[in-house]
Amino acid sequence: MRNRHARLDTGFTFVELTFALLIMVIGAVVLINHLAVNYLSTNTERERVWAYAKAQAILSEIQGYVDRGQVDAAVDLDVLDDGIVNKGVLSIQTDGGALVQPDHVVSGNYQRDGQWQWWRRITVQPFLGLNNRNVRYVTVRIFKRDSQGVDHPMADLSAVINSA
Repeated sequence: MRNRHARLDTGFTFVELTFALLIMVIGAVVLINHLAVNYLSTNTERERVWAYAKAQAILSEIQGYVDRGQVDAAVDLDVLDDGIVNKGVLSIQTDGGALVQPDHVVSGNYQRDGQWQWWRRITVQPFLGLNNRNVRYVTVRIFKRDSQGVDHPMADLSAVINSA
């Protein structure tokens, strides 16, 4: 009699197996979702770090432009002001009198679906409260364009540029 009951108690029922499988599927979906969110977050932060590095490089170019004496006074930096227009060139370097192309190695921009991915806007303003032509407040903003053509701000750096 005991042997007969032991044989009936071995193994899993279909309900138990289905329930265990359901728990495994839910766990797998949660883990996959977690990985996807982490991947997107990491990618966004990587792009943000790249944008800040590029904004810092542009500010360094502007400071170097002044330090090398290529301008008489900081007031001459006003020509670098982009106004409200975003530009695809991520540098202020020139080649033959014109800005380098956006895909130039110094700029480092690239195209996706026929449009540039990264955009910059340089703002040059007099330093508030100071009437001095040798001091300018320069802001560099870096934007990333999405597939719908909307520019999203990724970096915003400012510096006070003072010419000798």
